[in-house]
Amino acid sequence: MSQADVIAEALEALERREFWAAVDAGYERLRQDPEAWSDYVNERDEWVSARLVDAQE
Repeated sequence: MSQADVIAEALEALERREFWAAVDAGYERLRQDPEAWSDYVNERDEWVSARLVDAQE
């Protein structure tokens, strides 16, 4: 593995870590607002329980 490959992998790992840290921070901010968190949970639950419809039905 070349030095450039090692650096590229390290940068990708750093970007993933920063991305997920930002996602976690966003969820934490959302949880701090009870009304917004409730809205989010309700919408999420609607999506989770939504029936997928076959286009041929």
